[in-house]
Amino acid sequence: MPGELGFKLDPYQQFVPTPHIFPEGLPESSVPHTWGVKDEDKIPEIWVTVGLGNSRSLKGGEGNYPSVSLWNEKGDRLGQHDGRWSNPLKQGGQKTMAIQQTQNGKKDEDPGYIMLSADDDAICIAMIQVSNSRHSSAFFGDIGYACGQTWYYSSRMMQKHMTDYLDSRCVWLDADHTGGKNARAMSYHLRDMIPSKDKLALYNKDGHKYLCNPTRRYSYWKNLKANGEIPFFDPPLKYLPDSADKSREGTEVDPDLVFDPTNYDKDVYIKQGESKEDSEYHKNNPFKDRMRKRQHRLSKRQGSNMDIERIVVTEIPGQTATEICQHPNSAGYDIVSYEDMKYCDLSERKLYDLCSSSNPTNCFDANSTTFVGVINARGEDSAPVKLYKTKDYWK
Repeated sequence: MPGELGFKLDPYQQFVPTPHIFPEGLPESSVPHTWGVKDEDKIPEIWVTVGLGNSRSLKGGEGNYPSVSLWNEKGDRLGQHDGRWSNPLKQGGQKTMAIQQTQNGKKDEDPGYIMLSADDDAICIAMIQVSNSRHSSAFFGDIGYACGQTWYYSSRMMQKHMTDYLDSRCVWLDADHTGGKNARAMSYHLRDMIPSKDKLALYNKDGHKYLCNPTRRYSYWKNLKANGEIPFFDPPLKYLPDSADKSREGTEVDPDLVFDPTNYDKDVYIKQGESKEDSEYHKNNPFKDRMRKRQHRLSKRQGSNMDIERIVVTEIPGQTATEICQHPNSAGYDIVSYEDMKYCDLSERKLYDLCSSSNPTNCFDANSTTFVGVINARGEDSAPVKLYKTKDYWK
């Protein structure tokens, strides 16, 4: 599996390597090519590319580039980016930030851990790529989906003028948890996202417990702020060579050592063991930027539905309206799926059959995006009124 930086789920809910990358987010060197600056004065960089899910015509999943913190394998801080002052990331778009290693004496070190924290402008992330030329790895939203983070389907083009589409789910980050989203922040151990035969065989065992249960490997955090602290493997993990490719890391020498040595509080704002007074302070002092713009968008949201005027119509295998309606952690948009011939009213989490020649009434017409003959027990029209202004078609 040479070249793959990450993995996503296949139709059988098994993690498999995926070749998707952001080429523009892979630097030739960790030291920037800056004209007029002496080599000894150049600050080493780590590039972090965040790609949002869905497509460019959908709204409600775009927002500020998140705040990012990076640590080495020992848990020493390398550098940070404050996302509050970033230009917005558009739905279906991506942005690469070069994060300077200014918190370690400007030494050139490989990244070991990453944490991303959002403000109160929700974003849905399909892919994160981290690279300094020596280390490159990628996280895909399917991991968060499998491990309990709030999610939605995705269909995004990876590169302009290409038909390279990524259908991994995207996962939500949102500081004020609009629509029941369960994560403001997420963190993970970078090298554990690089696929190998033995590593994925371990992750696919026992309901993905070796991937999802160890907080230090991957976790989502309800309230963790940009300056928050995460736990680390101490001492650092030791890996065996992969049985299929000796140049790649396989499983840990003792895989059971990855499980949490204590119960981590996933509701903290800054660090484990913080006082109730500190938690209350951070709760009552959230980020206030872009509030006016956000309030305008909120007027068109309802429950887990991020935009009641938009509908997704999908033919992508594995994307079903049934799952969107019935999964406890889904949030996004109403959806029509030709995979299961259903329509999901996500505001109400209610399923309807699609109209067809064999089912012409008491159904939802995907072409006109209206209900046909939906009658309750009293013989009254019981269909909700839907006024979609945008239809996004995925196939």
